[in-house]
Amino acid sequence: MYVLFEDSGKFKAEKIFSDSDSTMQVESASGKRSKIKKNTVFFEFEQPEPAQLLEKAEELAQTLDIDFLWECAPQDEFQATEFAADYFGHAPNAVEKTGVIFALHAAPAYFHRRGRGLYRPAPPEILQAALAAIEKNACKSSSNRHGHKPCWMASFLQKLQRLPTLF
Repeated sequence: MYVLFEDSGKFKAEKIFSDSDSTMQVESASGKRSKIKKNTVFFEFEQPEPAQLLEKAEELAQTLDIDFLWECAPQDEFQATEFAADYFGHAPNAVEKTGVIFALHAAPAYFHRRGRGLYRPAPPEILQAALAAIEKNACKSSSNRHGHKPCWMASFLQKLQRLPTLF
């Protein structure tokens, strides 16, 4: 039996070595054993192997449309593993659950994290402001790196070119 958990902001999947009321002892693929708290655990699973789970889930998370996830998500706080069942339309396997968790975690502009596995979709006005800020920062960084004019200057110059000539 394996477990998916979060440790220092990173997702890990490891084999369960022992289990108690509030803690678990897990064993990594290298044989290193660690003690983790149960409140860091997302879920337990039997298939696939931990390394395969993380790899396949990352690939799945890249294919999920974050805009569609945001539209489908409940407006209140929701558990990511329960939302995976709604999104896929069937009881999700470990890869599907983990893929949804990875996708939600990678999109903080779309989903606000409320705790371990709990998310809330961003309100539309906050989402629009966040996306505009992300686009503005991306434009600034790309224009500065390549020696181009900043975005605001390019749009200003286009407006100047459209003005009628005064002389």
